[in-house]
Amino acid sequence: MNLSVRELAEFVCRSGDLYAHSEGKTIDMMDGIRVQEVVRARRKQIGSGYASEVAVKQEFELANLKTSLSGRIDGLIVNESNCVVEEYKACARFPEHPNLVDLGQLTIYAAMFAMNREFSEFSLSLIYVDAETFEEHAFSYNYSLQTLSLLLAIILLCYELRHKKHQHRTIGRADWARFKEFPYPDFRFGQRALAGRVYRAAVAGEQLLVEAPTGSGKTLGTVYPLFKALEYDQKLFYLTSRSSGSIAALDAVKMLDPSNEHIVLVEIIAKEKICPVEGMPCDAELCPYAKGYFDRAGEAVLTLLDQKFIDRSALEDVAEKHTVCPFELSLDASLWADLVVCDYNYIFDPFVRLQRFQPPTGIHLLIDEAHQLFPRVNSMYSVELSFIDLVEATADAPSLLLPHLDLVRKQLAAVFDANEIVIEPPVQLNEAIARLLAALSESEIELSEEDQSLSRFVFSCYRWSAAQDWQNDGSFSYIVERDVADQKLNFSCIDSSGLIKQALSNYESSVCFSGTLSPLELYRDLHGGEPNLVERSPNPFESNQLGILLIKDISTYYKDRPRSIQSLVELVRSVLRVKRGRYLIAFPSFEYLELFFEAFTSAAEMDCAQLKQESGMQARRTRELLGEFKESTFAMLGVVLGGVLGESIDFLESAIDGIFVVSVGLPPPSIERDLLAKRFKESRDDEWGQTVAYRQPAMNKVLQVCGRLIRSPAHRGMLYLIDPRYQLDRIRLFFPSHWHSVTTKASDVEKLTQEFWSDGEENTQAD
Repeated sequence: MNLSVRELAEFVCRSGDLYAHSEGKTIDMMDGIRVQEVVRARRKQIGSGYASEVAVKQEFELANLKTSLSGRIDGLIVNESNCVVEEYKACARFPEHPNLVDLGQLTIYAAMFAMNREFSEFSLSLIYVDAETFEEHAFSYNYSLQTLSLLLAIILLCYELRHKKHQHRTIGRADWARFKEFPYPDFRFGQRALAGRVYRAAVAGEQLLVEAPTGSGKTLGTVYPLFKALEYDQKLFYLTSRSSGSIAALDAVKMLDPSNEHIVLVEIIAKEKICPVEGMPCDAELCPYAKGYFDRAGEAVLTLLDQKFIDRSALEDVAEKHTVCPFELSLDASLWADLVVCDYNYIFDPFVRLQRFQPPTGIHLLIDEAHQLFPRVNSMYSVELSFIDLVEATADAPSLLLPHLDLVRKQLAAVFDANEIVIEPPVQLNEAIARLLAALSESEIELSEEDQSLSRFVFSCYRWSAAQDWQNDGSFSYIVERDVADQKLNFSCIDSSGLIKQALSNYESSVCFSGTLSPLELYRDLHGGEPNLVERSPNPFESNQLGILLIKDISTYYKDRPRSIQSLVELVRSVLRVKRGRYLIAFPSFEYLELFFEAFTSAAEMDCAQLKQESGMQARRTRELLGEFKESTFAMLGVVLGGVLGESIDFLESAIDGIFVVSVGLPPPSIERDLLAKRFKESRDDEWGQTVAYRQPAMNKVLQVCGRLIRSPAHRGMLYLIDPRYQLDRIRLFFPSHWHSVTTKASDVEKLTQEFWSDGEENTQAD
């Protein structure tokens, strides 16, 4: 095991406030580099006894592991009578007291250097250097060799005790998992094969892409074998695309470990969702949960770990009891977890990914709803500059920044005035942004909560500046976006497949799984191609459980929608006359949904409850709507393709009898999609490019809503795909292999529906 001196100091010596901000000024890596260079130049003038960047390395036995502790001493002055160990830290203003992590780091360095040295006493100097004036302020200490040795031993012991306890527990977890039987008497059809394939991937360190049909038990079928494959010093990250997706992982752990004795699970909730303070100030002077955080966090973490199952409720309860930030508490607890449940962005987003797990040694990934990974990573690596945001920021800015903001405005305006859509790298604009950020860094300006416009634009500039350092192999484009309200310059990630490939390769293994990954070769391309291995789990349900009708004579093209409404209403009514039950009806837009329900309400004479998703609907109303639908015995719920009600909702307890999907729902043309099509056209042909850019995102949404239908062996139901384009081979390419569809006219739907449900009744009687 490798351990840096800084890591050791941060682990043992942390204290004080969260979000300490160096007296209102951000100190970055460049400040540190400049300070180091200045101080070293000064020290070299004192003579030959000075050395910088002195490497130290020692081997220790920690928690039964051979551990290599290493680092570099900033400055070392050695003469015949004395030895001085120095550590340099950049700051905005001199602190009244030394930072304990900084002091711990210096002490460890001194103790490591002192080993096998003849000096009886050592001088330690922790030197804070003003990042602007380069003035020095030192905290000095004198320690004997025996004292340094004792301090290092205590620090190592503190580290070892926690890790030894953790190690002992994880060895027990690994032994338990190795002999743990599947929590149900039998596997579902295909579930055992899925579990076996996932286990082999984890052991072999493979990157696996699996299509597992909805209702096949894929969550338990992946989590269970991963735990059996984990070594004691490894952990599992379960990644979801929506917060609702974490429920399945939490439920799986409850099934595997119902006594809550073996698995430590930590759920990471987004800071803005779990923050207990209105406005989320993230400032120790404004937030009591940040003030003195490190003084209380250790005890809070221990309290959590005793509970083992650390979901949102547990985090909020313990955080409130100890007055600590629940978000930061979840991150600290995650270091000791066996399973971390979190959003994609904590692994893939370059701005928010978890630095404490870099490099990601010993981590395996389970990525749920993997059909969402490519577009999500595209968005994570895309940044924008808004002209309106710049204008608003200028109105709130202090005079010191106005010349720099004006230069950015001129350069951004020049980009917009060129009347181009896709542009070359805006070199002059990038230079103006760099000058703005440098001026802000060199000033003593504090961005407060009241400076929201300025803060928002500065944040965009920081993201923009960072993005310019990313390697661009053609996967990024500068795109101008204009509308009546604003003009924006986007640095858009067109193709994140290479980024996904690189990220996955850093982990011990990865399993990307979803119910909708057809065709598998397309998703392999979107995830970077080889070495992704692909697998398709068999459908666990009988063929007579699912009826699929493709209605060819109701056009849902945009221009035909108003005149198709009446035919659509009649078709739905014909199905509802045959079979009372619960139905979903999915539309490509809220406008189309409203047109249908207005017509259906005026025409229907049946007592069917009519429920519908609304634009901008809050989470509470969403839950209420779902509750009304599940409690009804005869209801129709209108949803929009790609919305929360069309994905990640399990209707296991309240089975759906039928789903109507109105239109293929192809997205409108856009520059980004056209560039994506062009990029993938080069790897195969024009059809492949159109498939990746337009058809895949559309059919992704269609298949997700269709997946809400059959959730258990007891369910039966029918899909009604309403659009003549469903007959085309380029669309049918996305149909799951177990689908057996019938193309028909709207006038025959009632008869075919009757036949499906009659066959079901006969089979039930025969059984």
